[in-house]
Amino acid sequence: MADLERRLSKLTLLVLPTLKAGLRPDVPGFDNNGRLEVLFNPTEYSIDRESTFAEVAVPGLESPVIQYVRGNGDKMTFELFFDVTDNMEDGRLVTAQSARDLFVRPLEQLLLQNDKLHAPPPVQVLWGSSVIMQSAVALSLSAKYTLFDTEGLPVRATANLTLREHRSASAQLADMALTSPDKSNLVIIRQGDTLPLVAFREYGDATLWRPIAEANNLSNPLALTPGASIIVPKVL
Repeated sequence: MADLERRLSKLTLLVLPTLKAGLRPDVPGFDNNGRLEVLFNPTEYSIDRESTFAEVAVPGLESPVIQYVRGNGDKMTFELFFDVTDNMEDGRLVTAQSARDLFVRPLEQLLLQNDKLHAPPPVQVLWGSSVIMQSAVALSLSAKYTLFDTEGLPVRATANLTLREHRSASAQLADMALTSPDKSNLVIIRQGDTLPLVAFREYGDATLWRPIAEANNLSNPLALTPGASIIVPKVL
């Protein structure tokens, strides 16, 4: 059994180095290496991802165009179990550290403003050698205390922690390699076309119809002649 316990990898929260010279901010309850290892591994965890879309009303269309606005990143939720009844004698804790002191209060620090960062610290979620989340910040924490010693100190608790993926804008843009539409060509107008619809088809953004109107001296974005050709300029 002892060999099995030594081989068992624990889920660990690691404070990321975000200060100058690659230093980690000190977080109370985490060790000198910025690590907090859970007492018992969670039996499950969930990772959810959402995207935000906007409804763009295009004149002449019966329904709005759904346009991507942004992603919301991964959201991870898991439940942790804490028990310090091994430190009890005759119904009392032999140490002054309760389940809240040892485990819940350090997790609470992830939602508090760090005195050096002026914001809650980002963490990495590890399970053994596997990186579950590269960088995340805590969104919420709820704790339930279910057993107490004779002095009322909590000795058993469960905590639900929710984390949100955390990445800087520069890192995301570098990975995505986003570029502006770079097109300058002729487009044949189809039956039912409007300039916002052409802009959405060519650029992926219905609101960029004005550069097309200016390039073709068009005053009415709805009055297009089917079969006619118009210039679709570059959008920088």
